Amino acid sequence: MTNLEYYKDEIKRHIKNNTPSLSLKSDVIGDAFRLFAYERIGLWLNDEWFESQHFIDWLLAEHKEPIKLTKFEYDLLKCYQETKDDGEFEDHYILKEMQYKGYFQNIDYNLTIEEILDNCEVVER
Repeated sequence: MTNLEYYKDEIKRHIKNNTPSLSLKSDVIGDAFRLFAYERIGLWLNDEWFESQHFIDWLLAEHKEPIKLTKFEYDLLKCYQETKDDGEFEDHYILKEMQYKGYFQNIDYNLTIEEILDNCEVVER
């Protein structure tokens, strides 16, 4: 299932809620996509091709469920990222030890810290 298929109802709702008239339908759809992209994936689209193309690529990509992290796990990974020490998860001894203690469950060892943070959701456990 692609992101477009997964989010189709939410995208339709954005389009429907922003329909002032039928004559402006293409502008309304464009605005709805921009709003959806900003809210859902934090991407602000403008008229420059590369940013719009990035969004189209994301819509057509296979949908991945977000990695669920606690606030503590998220903050710890952000510290690694902010210190420019954001290689693969398995390269960090402390993170692996924390995983053995019950943190960072269901995280692929081969993902980089940036990939984890880009595809995560902070939850309470």
